[in-house]
Amino acid sequence: SGESVTPLLPAPAPHYTPRSQPGRHLEAMPPKPKGGVPMAEKKKRLLDIFKLPDASGRPTIYSLKELENMGSKRGVPAMQIKDIINDLVSEKMVDTEKIGSGNFYWSLPSKSGQRMRLALAEVVARLNTEEGKLVAARLRASTLQGERTAGKDRDKKLAALATLKEEEAKVAHELQKYRDRDPTLLREMKHNTEVLFEDCNRWSDNIHQVRQYAETWMNVLPQTFDEMYGVTAEDCEEVGWHTFGH
Repeated sequence: SGESVTPLLPAPAPHYTPRSQPGRHLEAMPPKPKGGVPMAEKKKRLLDIFKLPDASGRPTIYSLKELENMGSKRGVPAMQIKDIINDLVSEKMVDTEKIGSGNFYWSLPSKSGQRMRLALAEVVARLNTEEGKLVAARLRASTLQGERTAGKDRDKKLAALATLKEEEAKVAHELQKYRDRDPTLLREMKHNTEVLFEDCNRWSDNIHQVRQYAETWMNVLPQTFDEMYGVTAEDCEEVGWHTFGH
């Protein structure tokens, strides 16, 4: 009983080292950026799988299941890999062939270079087209400039145009002085005033109804009600154009 007892500690977990398949290289999964992995990065990670050679140094052919397994280890969701691979096939970056009941995929190193050459040729063709449009536009501008001959008649018209613009600015400034008499503005003001009259009369009716309710059901005299809530005779008066002598 006097002897010390050494507690039994759990044995450390054995270190597990995965065995690589022949011809396949295991790489650390790239860190997942915040906000999710962009589609372009997902395609790049899957294309990098095809760059791994087999034991003889030749490009490897993969089944869809293998791509899903290897792609998920690189941070690409397994459920998306099939659609992404199909996109790469449609983009001519990956080749596919149905063998038996399954599809197999591969990508030759020359695929990337071929695609870049095609993209470059397309850009050059577009550039040539735009340069042709630019040359035609410059030629047209030069032709029109040549047709525009300076003379007394043209100078006279330009001077008349400048004078008319000055007169237009003066008239516009003068019209601003009479804007408050604009018929359109007056009609709009009259309409808005009528709407305000209706609102005022509606609230006058509401005050009258509340005062009548207080007198009937709460035995509050109208004079007492008015004193309690600061209601004046004008608050219950109907408002209209006649109020302003119109």
